[in-house]
Amino acid sequence: MRNKILHMIQTFISYISDPRRKAGTRYSFESLMTIILLGTCMGYIGYRELYRFVKNNSDYFIPELNLTHGIPCHNTFRRLLQKLKAEDIITAFNAWCKVYYPIDGLSALGTDGQVLRETVTNHDNKEQDFVSIVSLFASKTGITHAIQSFNNKKTSEISIVADLLGEFLEEKIPVLQQADALHSKKND
Repeated sequence: MRNKILHMIQTFISYISDPRRKAGTRYSFESLMTIILLGTCMGYIGYRELYRFVKNNSDYFIPELNLTHGIPCHNTFRRLLQKLKAEDIITAFNAWCKVYYPIDGLSALGTDGQVLRETVTNHDNKEQDFVSIVSLFASKTGITHAIQSFNNKKTSEISIVADLLGEFLEEKIPVLQQADALHSKKND
């Protein structure tokens, strides 16, 4: 089971390109991303918490991920995470989901949008702007099958949901969409 989970994580990471320059890198991109993903899944959010996670589990990580230079410091995680682009992570996640969690047959799919709180600007006036992420998930299992981000000044959640569902229509996969009123439009 452990090897299967690591294989799934490494497959996901393979969809993302390493944003660091090659000279001077002490840790492989795959090793750092594996630690970040496992740590995040275990509730270790933040650079220092990721460091504590790998330090507390160094008996596992050092041999399993071949960390010849010991455990990475919190600044290593910070520098990598600051260089990663959200679009690359989203693209990788969606490609990974198609491989490991394909939708086949008639599935009931739900959609939900969440505002990324740290992205809100001008919260108190009509110039308000923020970034949201919309997820498309199987209602029965709760497994997310696709995500997409958008800027509310440039597009709406309705069009993002239509884009996400459009992929299934193109592939002729029958789906039943469950949505709230936010995802509907009044015809004039």
